[in-house]
Amino acid sequence: MIKKVDLFQQQAPLKERLEEKNKVKINKIRMENSSAKIGQFIRRNVRFEQTRKQTAFKNNVISLTIKPSKLGSALTTDIPAFVARSYLQARKQIPRNIAFQLWASCEYEYLDHSTNEIVKIKPVTTKKYTITTTNNELQKFFKDFLERITSNYGNIFLETMKFEYHFIIIPSGGAASTNRDTNSILNKSSVLQIKNDDNNCFWYAIACLMNPTNRAIRDSRNTKAREKVARELCNRCNMSWGKPVALTQLEYIENILECNLYVFSLNEIPILKSSINIWNSLIFKSISKDKNKYFLLYDDAEQHFDCVINITGFLACKKFCCNCLE
Repeated sequence: MIKKVDLFQQQAPLKERLEEKNKVKINKIRMENSSAKIGQFIRRNVRFEQTRKQTAFKNNVISLTIKPSKLGSALTTDIPAFVARSYLQARKQIPRNIAFQLWASCEYEYLDHSTNEIVKIKPVTTKKYTITTTNNELQKFFKDFLERITSNYGNIFLETMKFEYHFIIIPSGGAASTNRDTNSILNKSSVLQIKNDDNNCFWYAIACLMNPTNRAIRDSRNTKAREKVARELCNRCNMSWGKPVALTQLEYIENILECNLYVFSLNEIPILKSSINIWNSLIFKSISKDKNKYFLLYDDAEQHFDCVINITGFLACKKFCCNCLE
């Protein structure tokens, strides 16, 4: 057993231990000062420019491309400060003290030290965050963004970084779509529920939409009348009756029936009294080329289609423009 006296004798002299302790403190201070100087360098020497701006729904949906325009160095390790500066450049396009939804992507090149090669990273995209003046979602957004950017970290070439920021302004008094109960949505007068015990809900839905004045087809109790029209549409598209229709088949069906189809996800319904976040809810959106435009609801879990028979009533807004969806 080692005595305490022996342990004390094995220790370095007090003077040497104090000097070593001071060295650790000095190195820590130098590292902190170095990081601060890098951040200060970026703030003073790095400039960003907006190279692209797209808007929709009266400037309530905004997509921006931000790139560095002036760099003091080709490489840096202070990526957080760099990302923050690019965000601030984009944020200037959004009014202050408002709620908005935000997601972003970034593509860049970095030097892989293990192979000594330059690697190009395809755009990495964050989740979607709802930012308000009272929550901490912006902090979560930055954490998410930085983790995605630095997941394949080497030495990033700043001049290759291209940021894409997407903003959706939430109108005052608007409620997030996650607060809209599924049953209340399906029970809206603007929605026609398709009740069936087979796999032909899509054909029943499209039959109802294409025959808005035919009450017999829209009456769920009159299954024969509805099935007759639905079968005709299915045969017209040369598709199998009794087989579920996949979202990937809708473009083909559009061309045959000469119409435009728009499909909402039942799990992410747009904000009430607004159409500005409709992009997030549409899981299928066609290129507007025909006069007849039909809207459907799709339940991802049940793989079931229902009809939206009144789009303005469904969104609880006065006007809706399909051309803005192009």
